[in-house]
Amino acid sequence: MAAVAARAGLSRPAAYEYFGSTEDLLAAVLLEEMRQWSGDVVDCLAAESTPEQKISRYVDVSLGLIADGRHAIIAVMSETSLPKPVREQINAMHATLAAPLTQAVAALGISDTDQAVRLIQGVVEAAARRLAPGSDPQSEVKASSAFVLAGLKALANT
Repeated sequence: MAAVAARAGLSRPAAYEYFGSTEDLLAAVLLEEMRQWSGDVVDCLAAESTPEQKISRYVDVSLGLIADGRHAIIAVMSETSLPKPVREQINAMHATLAAPLTQAVAALGISDTDQAVRLIQGVVEAAARRLAPGSDPQSEVKASSAFVLAGLKALANT
């Protein structure tokens, strides 16, 4: 907290007027990053017209956020012990993120949307492990989108 207070131009006691502890500060940063990330994803998907475009855009935006390093803070801080209300808010944001993706998957005629969404997220997570912060994610986006759409087509035909 002392370093944060100094960087903000506050005294250390003044910083505690805003946040009761380092954990409270980290939780606030995490929630703000999650809000921004969720909003970015939801807005981008809303701009697309077909289910396939929405799904490809989800892959594109998700990998872009990971490649630019913004997701790193979320991943690191999510591994810390967070208060229950913060975990609940994060879970709600994940549900918000998944809703337009679930709708796009359902529009393809896939009955088990939970399975399909989790498979999409698994592909994104696997592709993300191949990316370094600051790298160009376009080859991973292209391959992942093609893989996801082919897999969803197969699921729709079962």
